Amino acid sequence: VFSMYSYLNTLAAILVVSLDSIMIAGLLGLADLGAYGIVLYLIRAIMIPYASIMRVSSPIVAQHWKDRDMVKMNELYKRVSSVTLFIGLFLFLGTWVSIDEIFSLLPKEYAIGIPVFLILMIGRTLDMYMGLNGTILVTSRKYKYDIIFTGSLILLVYALNLFFIPKWGISGAALSTSFAYFTYNFLRLYFVWKWYKIHPFKLSQLKVSVLFGVVFTILLFFDFDIGNKWINMSVNSILVVIGFPVVLYFTKIDPEIVEYVDKVLRKLKLKFRKKN
Repeated sequence: VFSMYSYLNTLAAILVVSLDSIMIAGLLGLADLGAYGIVLYLIRAIMIPYASIMRVSSPIVAQHWKDRDMVKMNELYKRVSSVTLFIGLFLFLGTWVSIDEIFSLLPKEYAIGIPVFLILMIGRTLDMYMGLNGTILVTSRKYKYDIIFTGSLILLVYALNLFFIPKWGISGAALSTSFAYFTYNFLRLYFVWKWYKIHPFKLSQLKVSVLFGVVFTILLFFDFDIGNKWINMSVNSILVVIGFPVVLYFTKIDPEIVEYVDKVLRKLKLKFRKKN
């Protein structure tokens, strides 16, 4: 029974990801779908670290359920949410400051994908932050409810696409998908809290978000451009690294993020030593 629900939920999740593309092709045509598809590939690349963290976290969540240890489950929930929030915001920021240079490598018609990227990444960043909701649900005794949440997401995306795509094109599809992810994740969040009295929120996460907003605003108005796209991208990347992760690390705003960065740095040092 569990396998059947898991299979159906996986199919539904695939349909959610594909539904906007299918409807864009049907309502707007393949040219708009091409621009939308490029944005989706870019976002999927950004989400690779998040997917890795979810794969690592799943067996730990299952072990906490087996041990009936809700204290550790709550700690893991907050820790993973802090790390995925940092990763999501960092990669979002690092990509957005060079988005014009990235799209300049493509034909001019694909520039309509720039606002699509912004809208979709807002929804996806929230999805990354609350991603452990789904893992907690599907490994709990309430796993059957997750198919209801995913099914509701499909219906919501479909209904919103019918309204937004004819009105705003591919930006409308991005808006409907992001809004659906907001609704979907807050529903999951509410029921996880209602049933198990755990949540992912920490004050330090708010501080991280404020720092992101400050750096994002500064870089938005600090329009660095010397006429060479590769130099622009390099300088923008350096400014993002200095302004966001470096400041977070040395101010120790969130201990979970500092611990995560330390682990990554230790692994990089070990690999470097082995090579030499």
